[in-house]
Amino acid sequence: MRRKHAQPPLTHAGIWQAIDRLAEKHGMSASALARRAGLDSTTFIKSKRTSTEGKPRWPSTETVAKVLGATGETFAEFVVLASSAGCAPSRSEDSAMAHTEQPNRTKR
Repeated sequence: MRRKHAQPPLTHAGIWQAIDRLAEKHGMSASALARRAGLDSTTFIKSKRTSTEGKPRWPSTETVAKVLGATGETFAEFVVLASSAGCAPSRSEDSAMAHTEQPNRTKR
């Protein structure tokens, strides 16, 4: 019996989100992460994530492997960050929330 997925387990946006989150988690920009992974610093620029025709450009498995090697993260963690289950606010979103008046929330 074939299972139907409402959404593919790994999406183009999710994979790029995971790369961005790994960079942030390790205190780097996406460009710095690319350099640490032995890639050109422009590899992860957002404008390069789609072609001029609007077609998605997916990172290769080799690129993902290099990112994981550079960060020491596991593929399982990458998948969590790439999935909707890993949709926690980024530091910048969390920081913005901390600066708004919210009861029962302490600022970092």
